[in-house]
Amino acid sequence: MRTKKMVMLCLTLSVITGIIGAILRTVTLLAFYSTDSGHFTRGDAGMLPGLAWGVCVLGLLVSALMCLASKDALAAYKEKNGKLYTIGATVAVCAILTVIFESLSAYMDGDPSARTVNIVIVICAALSAVAVFANAFMPVKGIDYMRASLSVIPAIFVVMPGFRLYFDSTLVLNSPNKNVYILAACLIAAMIIYECRFHTEMSNTAMYVVACCGAVSFGIFCGVPNLVYSALNGGRSVINSMASDLLITCYAVFAGTQLLSLHRNRRH
Repeated sequence: MRTKKMVMLCLTLSVITGIIGAILRTVTLLAFYSTDSGHFTRGDAGMLPGLAWGVCVLGLLVSALMCLASKDALAAYKEKNGKLYTIGATVAVCAILTVIFESLSAYMDGDPSARTVNIVIVICAALSAVAVFANAFMPVKGIDYMRASLSVIPAIFVVMPGFRLYFDSTLVLNSPNKNVYILAACLIAAMIIYECRFHTEMSNTAMYVVACCGAVSFGIFCGVPNLVYSALNGGRSVINSMASDLLITCYAVFAGTQLLSLHRNRRH
Protein backbone atom coordinates (compact mmCIF):
# COMPACT_ATOMS: atom_id res chain seq x y z
CA MET A 1 0.00 0.00 0.00
CA ARG A 2 2.85 2.38 0.82
CA THR A 3 4.40 1.74 -2.58
CA LYS A 4 1.16 2.47 -4.39
CA LYS A 5 0.78 5.69 -2.42
CA MET A 6 4.32 6.65 -3.37
CA VAL A 7 3.47 6.16 -7.06
CA MET A 8 0.38 8.34 -6.65
CA LEU A 9 2.52 10.96 -4.93
CA CYS A 10 4.93 10.92 -7.87
CA LEU A 11 2.01 11.29 -10.29
CA THR A 12 0.54 14.17 -8.29
CA LEU A 13 3.93 15.90 -8.14
CA SER A 14 4.36 15.46 -11.89
CA VAL A 15 0.95 16.93 -12.64
CA ILE A 16 1.49 19.90 -10.31
CA THR A 17 4.97 20.72 -11.60
CA GLY A 18 3.81 20.22 -15.17
CA ILE A 19 0.94 22.65 -14.68
CA ILE A 20 3.14 25.24 -12.96
CA GLY A 21 5.73 24.93 -15.70
CA ALA A 22 3.03 25.13 -18.36
CA ILE A 23 1.60 28.32 -16.83
CA LEU A 24 5.03 29.96 -16.73
CA ARG A 25 5.84 28.85 -20.27
CA THR A 26 2.44 30.03 -21.56
CA VAL A 27 3.04 33.49 -20.08
CA THR A 28 6.51 33.52 -21.62
CA LEU A 29 5.22 32.53 -25.07
CA LEU A 30 2.36 35.02 -25.08
CA ALA A 31 4.34 37.95 -23.69
CA PHE A 32 7.85 37.53 -25.09
CA TYR A 33 7.94 35.04 -27.97
CA SER A 34 8.60 36.40 -31.46
CA THR A 35 7.50 34.22 -34.37
CA ASP A 36 9.89 36.13 -36.65
CA SER A 37 13.04 35.33 -34.70
CA GLY A 38 11.87 32.09 -33.09
CA HIS A 39 13.13 33.31 -29.71
CA PHE A 40 11.94 35.31 -26.71
CA THR A 41 12.97 38.68 -28.11
CA ARG A 42 9.85 40.75 -27.41
CA GLY A 43 11.02 42.48 -24.24
CA ASP A 44 12.96 40.89 -21.42
CA ALA A 45 11.70 37.45 -20.40
CA GLY A 46 14.22 37.38 -17.57
CA MET A 47 14.21 34.19 -15.56
CA LEU A 48 10.79 32.98 -16.69
CA PRO A 49 11.98 30.46 -19.32
CA GLY A 50 14.57 28.99 -16.97
CA LEU A 51 12.15 28.93 -14.05
CA ALA A 52 9.55 27.10 -16.14
CA TRP A 53 12.12 24.45 -17.04
CA GLY A 54 13.49 24.28 -13.50
CA VAL A 55 10.14 23.47 -11.90
CA CYS A 56 9.59 20.45 -14.16
CA VAL A 57 13.18 19.23 -13.88
CA LEU A 58 13.10 19.48 -10.08
CA GLY A 59 9.80 17.61 -9.90
CA LEU A 60 11.16 14.82 -12.09
CA LEU A 61 14.34 14.54 -10.04
CA VAL A 62 12.35 14.21 -6.80
CA SER A 63 10.12 11.55 -8.37
CA ALA A 64 13.17 9.69 -9.68
CA LEU A 65 14.81 9.67 -6.25
CA MET A 66 11.64 8.32 -4.60
CA CYS A 67 11.27 5.59 -7.24
CA LEU A 68 14.90 4.52 -7.10
CA ALA A 69 14.74 4.40 -3.31
CA SER A 70 11.74 2.04 -3.63
CA LYS A 71 13.13 0.04 -6.55
CA ASP A 72 12.80 -3.35 -4.88
CA ALA A 73 9.24 -2.71 -3.72
CA LEU A 74 8.23 -1.44 -7.17
CA ALA A 75 9.53 -4.63 -8.77
CA ALA A 76 6.39 -6.34 -7.48
CA TYR A 77 4.21 -4.05 -9.58
CA LYS A 78 3.29 -4.10 -13.24
CA GLU A 79 0.90 -2.27 -15.53
CA LYS A 80 -2.71 -3.41 -15.69
CA ASN A 81 -4.73 -3.15 -18.89
CA GLY A 82 -7.99 -2.01 -17.31
CA LYS A 83 -10.55 0.70 -17.97
CA LEU A 84 -8.22 3.59 -17.15
CA TYR A 85 -5.53 2.20 -19.45
CA THR A 86 -8.10 1.80 -22.24
CA ILE A 87 -9.30 5.38 -21.81
CA GLY A 88 -5.74 6.67 -22.00
CA ALA A 89 -5.01 4.50 -25.04
CA THR A 90 -8.11 5.82 -26.80
CA VAL A 91 -7.05 9.42 -26.13
CA ALA A 92 -3.59 8.66 -27.52
CA VAL A 93 -4.97 6.98 -30.65
CA CYS A 94 -7.25 9.97 -31.35
CA ALA A 95 -4.18 12.21 -31.28
CA ILE A 96 -2.30 9.78 -33.52
CA LEU A 97 -5.11 10.04 -36.08
CA THR A 98 -4.78 13.84 -36.14
CA VAL A 99 -1.06 13.44 -36.88
CA ILE A 100 -1.92 11.13 -39.78
CA PHE A 101 -4.34 13.69 -41.22
CA GLU A 102 -1.92 16.59 -40.78
CA SER A 103 1.02 14.66 -42.24
CA LEU A 104 -0.99 13.57 -45.27
CA SER A 105 -2.00 17.20 -45.86
CA ALA A 106 1.64 18.28 -45.51
CA TYR A 107 2.68 15.52 -47.90
CA MET A 108 0.28 16.80 -50.55
CA ASP A 109 0.97 20.51 -50.11
CA GLY A 110 4.35 20.79 -48.40
CA ASP A 111 8.01 21.09 -49.28
CA PRO A 112 9.15 18.14 -51.49
CA SER A 113 12.22 17.71 -49.25
CA ALA A 114 9.98 16.80 -46.31
CA ARG A 115 7.63 14.47 -48.19
CA THR A 116 9.58 11.34 -47.34
CA VAL A 117 9.53 12.22 -43.64
CA ASN A 118 5.78 12.87 -43.73
CA ILE A 119 4.94 9.58 -45.42
CA VAL A 120 7.15 7.67 -42.96
CA ILE A 121 5.33 9.45 -40.11
CA VAL A 122 1.98 8.37 -41.59
CA ILE A 123 3.08 4.73 -41.81
CA CYS A 124 4.53 4.71 -38.28
CA ALA A 125 1.44 6.49 -36.95
CA ALA A 126 -0.90 3.89 -38.44
CA LEU A 127 1.17 1.03 -37.01
CA SER A 128 1.34 2.85 -33.66
CA ALA A 129 -2.43 3.19 -33.46
CA VAL A 130 -2.75 -0.57 -34.03
CA ALA A 131 -0.07 -1.33 -31.42
CA VAL A 132 -1.63 0.93 -28.78
CA PHE A 133 -5.11 -0.53 -29.29
CA ALA A 134 -3.69 -4.07 -29.28
CA ASN A 135 -2.10 -3.47 -25.88
CA ALA A 136 -5.37 -2.03 -24.57
CA PHE A 137 -7.83 -4.61 -25.90
CA MET A 138 -5.63 -7.70 -26.34
CA PRO A 139 -3.27 -7.61 -23.36
CA VAL A 140 -0.45 -10.13 -23.28
CA LYS A 141 -0.02 -12.45 -20.30
CA GLY A 142 3.52 -13.54 -19.63
CA ILE A 143 6.54 -13.23 -21.93
CA ASP A 144 5.95 -12.26 -25.55
CA TYR A 145 8.96 -10.85 -27.39
CA MET A 146 7.02 -10.43 -30.63
CA ARG A 147 4.48 -8.14 -28.95
CA ALA A 148 7.29 -6.30 -27.18
CA SER A 149 8.98 -5.65 -30.53
CA LEU A 150 5.80 -4.41 -32.18
CA SER A 151 5.00 -2.21 -29.20
CA VAL A 152 8.25 -0.27 -29.71
CA ILE A 153 6.85 1.29 -32.91
CA PRO A 154 4.98 4.09 -31.03
CA ALA A 155 8.30 5.05 -29.38
CA ILE A 156 9.82 5.58 -32.82
CA PHE A 157 6.74 7.40 -34.07
CA VAL A 158 6.43 9.90 -31.23
CA VAL A 159 9.92 11.34 -31.82
CA MET A 160 9.54 11.58 -35.60
CA PRO A 161 7.65 14.92 -35.61
CA GLY A 162 10.64 16.30 -33.71
CA PHE A 163 12.92 14.93 -36.44
CA ARG A 164 10.68 16.58 -39.04
CA LEU A 165 11.24 19.97 -37.41
CA TYR A 166 14.79 19.98 -38.77
CA PHE A 167 13.40 19.86 -42.31
CA ASP A 168 11.19 22.90 -41.67
CA SER A 169 12.99 25.91 -43.11
CA THR A 170 10.52 28.31 -41.46
CA LEU A 171 11.81 27.40 -37.98
CA VAL A 172 15.17 28.57 -36.69
CA LEU A 173 17.61 25.73 -36.08
CA ASN A 174 18.07 26.40 -32.36
CA SER A 175 14.44 27.20 -31.55
CA PRO A 176 13.76 26.64 -27.82
CA ASN A 177 10.37 25.16 -28.72
CA LYS A 178 12.09 22.39 -30.69
CA ASN A 179 14.11 21.49 -27.60
CA VAL A 180 10.99 21.32 -25.42
CA TYR A 181 9.20 19.06 -27.89
CA ILE A 182 12.15 16.74 -28.41
CA LEU A 183 12.73 16.29 -24.66
CA ALA A 184 9.03 15.58 -24.02
CA ALA A 185 8.94 13.15 -26.96
CA CYS A 186 12.06 11.34 -25.72
CA LEU A 187 10.55 10.90 -22.24
CA ILE A 188 7.36 9.51 -23.79
CA ALA A 189 9.45 7.18 -25.96
CA ALA A 190 11.30 5.99 -22.83
CA MET A 191 7.96 5.32 -21.15
CA ILE A 192 6.83 3.24 -24.12
CA ILE A 193 10.07 1.26 -24.19
CA TYR A 194 9.91 0.48 -20.47
CA GLU A 195 6.27 -0.53 -20.91
CA CYS A 196 7.36 -2.95 -23.66
CA ARG A 197 9.81 -4.52 -21.24
CA PHE A 198 6.86 -5.82 -19.19
CA HIS A 199 6.44 -8.33 -22.05
CA THR A 200 10.00 -9.58 -21.53
CA GLU A 201 12.13 -10.88 -18.68
CA MET A 202 13.82 -7.46 -18.34
CA SER A 203 11.07 -5.36 -16.77
CA ASN A 204 12.14 -2.38 -14.66
CA THR A 205 9.11 -0.90 -12.94
CA ALA A 206 11.05 1.84 -11.14
CA MET A 207 12.40 3.30 -14.38
CA TYR A 208 8.99 2.84 -15.99
CA VAL A 209 7.41 4.99 -13.27
CA VAL A 210 10.15 7.61 -13.64
CA ALA A 211 9.61 7.75 -17.41
CA CYS A 212 5.85 8.02 -16.92
CA CYS A 213 6.35 10.90 -14.49
CA GLY A 214 8.59 12.65 -17.01
CA ALA A 215 6.07 12.07 -19.78
CA VAL A 216 3.29 13.57 -17.63
CA SER A 217 5.24 16.60 -16.44
CA PHE A 218 7.02 17.52 -19.67
CA GLY A 219 4.05 16.49 -21.81
CA ILE A 220 1.94 19.10 -20.03
CA PHE A 221 4.84 21.57 -20.04
CA CYS A 222 5.29 21.19 -23.80
CA GLY A 223 1.84 20.55 -25.21
CA VAL A 224 -0.53 22.79 -23.26
CA PRO A 225 1.31 26.12 -23.78
CA ASN A 226 1.77 25.33 -27.48
CA LEU A 227 -1.95 24.65 -27.88
CA VAL A 228 -2.91 27.78 -25.94
CA TYR A 229 -0.56 29.87 -28.09
CA SER A 230 -2.06 28.36 -31.25
CA ALA A 231 -5.62 29.00 -30.09
CA LEU A 232 -4.84 32.66 -29.41
CA ASN A 233 -2.83 33.19 -32.60
CA GLY A 234 -5.13 31.97 -35.33
CA GLY A 235 -4.03 28.34 -35.20
CA ARG A 236 -0.34 29.10 -35.71
CA SER A 237 1.78 26.56 -33.84
CA VAL A 238 5.22 27.43 -32.47
CA ILE A 239 6.48 24.20 -34.08
CA ASN A 240 4.18 24.43 -37.12
CA SER A 241 2.27 21.31 -36.07
CA MET A 242 -0.80 21.54 -33.85
CA ALA A 243 -1.27 17.78 -34.26
CA SER A 244 2.16 17.17 -32.70
CA ASP A 245 1.27 19.52 -29.83
CA LEU A 246 -1.94 17.55 -29.31
CA LEU A 247 -0.03 14.25 -29.52
CA ILE A 248 2.35 15.24 -26.73
CA THR A 249 -0.52 16.45 -24.54
CA CYS A 250 -2.60 13.31 -25.07
CA TYR A 251 0.36 11.05 -24.37
CA ALA A 252 0.81 12.93 -21.08
CA VAL A 253 -2.76 11.89 -20.24
CA PHE A 254 -1.98 8.32 -21.34
CA ALA A 255 1.10 8.26 -19.10
CA GLY A 256 -1.02 9.36 -16.15
CA THR A 257 -3.58 6.61 -16.74
CA GLN A 258 -0.76 4.06 -16.96
CA LEU A 259 0.48 5.06 -13.51
CA LEU A 260 -3.06 4.84 -12.16
CA SER A 261 -3.29 1.35 -13.68
CA LEU A 262 -0.25 -0.06 -11.86
CA HIS A 263 -1.13 -3.02 -9.67
CA ARG A 264 0.73 -5.59 -7.65
CA ASN A 265 1.82 -8.69 -9.55
CA ARG A 266 0.20 -11.75 -7.95
CA ARG A 267 3.43 -13.69 -8.32
CA HIS A 268 5.10 -11.47 -5.69
